[in-house]
Amino acid sequence: MDVWMDPQGSIHPLDVGTLREADGIIFWSRPLMEVVARKLGLRRFTYIPYGVDPLFNPPRFGDAKFFRERYRLGDFIVFMYSGGIWKVNGVDLQGTDRMLAAFASAARRLRNAVLVLQVPRMDNATLRAVKALRGRVRVLGPLPYASFLRQSAFAAADVLLAPNSRHPMVFYAERVKMFQYMAAGRAILAERTPGATSALGDAAMYVELGSVESLAEAMVELAEDKELREELGAKARERARLFAWTRLAPEYAEFVRRIEEG
Repeated sequence: MDVWMDPQGSIHPLDVGTLREADGIIFWSRPLMEVVARKLGLRRFTYIPYGVDPLFNPPRFGDAKFFRERYRLGDFIVFMYSGGIWKVNGVDLQGTDRMLAAFASAARRLRNAVLVLQVPRMDNATLRAVKALRGRVRVLGPLPYASFLRQSAFAAADVLLAPNSRHPMVFYAERVKMFQYMAAGRAILAERTPGATSALGDAAMYVELGSVESLAEAMVELAEDKELREELGAKARERARLFAWTRLAPEYAEFVRRIEEG
C-alpha cells in the first residue's frame, strides 16, 4: 500500500487506524515500510515492490527508430522524463522544476540534446520553462502505460531522468517509473533518495538531491560518454529481471497464505 505522509512526516489518522487494524500489510517501498513500521510498531507486514509488467518491455515492444523519425530527433541525445508534475501551493514535489533548470543549463553546452516529457498535464510555470527552451523539448501527453508509442519513447531515450524531492511521499517512494526505467534498459540519472537507491541499486547514476548544478553536470557527462550510458543501461536491464511480476506474484501468494494460517 501507499501511506500518505505530510511534509513533516506525520501519517494521516485514517491511515494509522487502517494500518493498525490490518491483518497484514504489503508495502511497495522498503524505506517507507521501515519508517512506518517503526513509527506505528507494526508486526505483520512485508515488502514487495511494484515491479514490472511483462507487457512493458520497450526493447521488445517499442521502436526507437520510429519514435526518432516521428519526432524529428535524428542523432540527438534524448533525455526523457515520464511521470507527473506535482505541485502544492506552488511547491514542486516531484523535482521537475529543478530537472528543467538543469536541462536548460546542460543544453547550453550540448547542441544536440533534446528533452522528451511524457506527462499527463503541465502547470503554467512548467509551460513557461518549456517554451524558454525554444524547441529543445518534445511533449507527449497522457499515454497508456504499455502503448506502442510510449514504449517507443523509452526505447529511443539515451538517458531517463528521475528527479526527486524531500517530501516523504517522494523521498521514500520506490516509484513506478523507476521499474519501468530499468525495464527499458537505458541509462538512468536519479537524484539520490532512500526510495531511489532501494529500487535502482547500482543501476543508475546518482547526484545529490537538490542541486541543479550537479544534475546538469551529470547530464553533460552522460551525453558525452556513450560507453557509460551503455554500461548503465545494461545494469538497469539486468536489475529489472529481479522485479518481474512473474517473480513477485508468488511472494504475494505466500504472504497471504501465512496471514490466512495465522
